[in-house]
Amino acid sequence: MSEAWTHRRILIIDRDDQFRFWARGVLRRQQVRDAFSLASCEEAMPLLALHPIDIALIELVDDDIGNLMFIKSLRRAGRSPCPDIPVVALVQSAEMAMLERACEFGIHGVMKKPLTGERMVAIIAGILAGPKLISVGRREAPRQPAAEARPQPEAVAAPPAAPASPPAASAPISAEPPRQASPDKATGGQGVGPRRPGTGSAVAAASGRTGGGGLGLEVSGAPPPKTSSGGLEVVETTASTDQMGFETVEAPRKAKKSPAPDPAMAEPPDDRGRKEAAGRGKPLKQDVPADDPPGISLEEVLATHELWVTSRGEDGKRAMLRGADLSARDFTEAQLTSADLRGADLSSCDLTGAQLHGADLREADMVGARLSGSNLAVSRLRHARLVGCSVDGANLKGADVAGADLSGSTFADADLTGANLLGARLAGADLAAAKGMTRSQLEDVTGDAKTRLPFGLTLP
Repeated sequence: MSEAWTHRRILIIDRDDQFRFWARGVLRRQQVRDAFSLASCEEAMPLLALHPIDIALIELVDDDIGNLMFIKSLRRAGRSPCPDIPVVALVQSAEMAMLERACEFGIHGVMKKPLTGERMVAIIAGILAGPKLISVGRREAPRQPAAEARPQPEAVAAPPAAPASPPAASAPISAEPPRQASPDKATGGQGVGPRRPGTGSAVAAASGRTGGGGLGLEVSGAPPPKTSSGGLEVVETTASTDQMGFETVEAPRKAKKSPAPDPAMAEPPDDRGRKEAAGRGKPLKQDVPADDPPGISLEEVLATHELWVTSRGEDGKRAMLRGADLSARDFTEAQLTSADLRGADLSSCDLTGAQLHGADLREADMVGARLSGSNLAVSRLRHARLVGCSVDGANLKGADVAGADLSGSTFADADLTGANLLGARLAGADLAAAKGMTRSQLEDVTGDAKTRLPFGLTLP
């Protein structure tokens, strides 16, 4: 394992909770220093101001230009904390107009979801080894002779042959994906899908090399090298690609939602274990919000959520406990990674040793909760109430605690490295023995004479 990964900080901005959870797991296996993940770009700029991020993976979607505008703001020299940070666009499909605008602002590559963990690592390693901006070119894509066309299955148009796969950061984006042709229209191995009128657009690498189509960094051709010049370990992948050059491996696949069954059409009680003899039916993998009927127990929710975590989203279901009354419950060492607990009442709960990595606890009421030894890394605690809590020995690395009320809580040996404390209230809080705190984290906090901070740090 190359030591270069242990110094890397990587930021992921994506609305898909399951993808963020999966991506963080992949990066943790590479032993990166920090893997920050956010659902929106609104919280990213304060994080970037606190920590030097090495590369950012940012989702682009057609129905939301917020992340696109965030990339634009990143490039504003003098106003952005990191105007030269390498950016990789995360896309679900070929949103060409959005990608072209992103290229104008400055991106270094594109990841087409889904993709394998090995491929994601290879792409990141390649870009970090030699960042190159993708440029936008307005030109007609050159046609290759039919004799050089790559063999394709019957009735499928073959794309032009591609040279050996270029470095990950310099692969182009073709204007039109190849389209499936009917047998009577396939001619000469060339794609026969209709083109839009006017000049086609393509995103070409700065080096001027062209590939055989596909999005960004995933181009049909030779597999990536095992190591890069930057000393980062790159895992070779043999995953198959589709005719656009994208990987077709799904990782992870979202669990399918099944609608709640109609009691009037209930199956027999013994039919595949889906119904109970008494009470209404319960879908095995259904999200359980706070207002669900009492027939679904909290224990079942937690068990299903643990299955979702351990299977990386393949089985089970994420716990949806938004606004739930969970006060005074025993969650000792519970598996609540990435659980949705927004606005939940967790007052007086015992969460000692609980796994809350990446959990959404915004506006949660946690007054008097015991959180000693819990894992709250990259959790979202914005505007939560942690009044009078014991947070001793907890891991809050990269947690978003902006606007939270931490009054009277203790943080002995708690790790707050990279935590966002913007606007946090620290009246009477004891952080004297907390680890990883810096002066910049305290610039906008409030406290009082009873607030205790690590040696050398003072309230603003």
